[in-house]
Amino acid sequence: MRKKITGLINTIISEGKDKGFSQKEIAQEGGGITPEWLSRSKRRGDISAVALLRMADFVGLELTLKHKDRTKAARLKGSQAVQQGRLFKIGEQDA
Repeated sequence: MRKKITGLINTIISEGKDKGFSQKEIAQEGGGITPEWLSRSKRRGDISAVALLRMADFVGLELTLKHKDRTKAARLKGSQAVQQGRLFKIGEQDA
């Protein structure tokens, strides 16, 4: 889980840097936290949801959640279609 959080933080920082913001600006102006706190959060893979959401919003990103089962079900359905030789007919049979 910590790697996922660190990945989210790094994505936000990268997007911010692409838009001309420093990591310090992203932390302070975006997340309302100190740059040191952001560095510790990256290292530990742990940050408050509020700070993460604020920083994402600051750099123009939106955090969303998706249901794991739907993704898993879609992969399974696709895999079964390949095995049964009907990959390009999924939509036709489901309609």
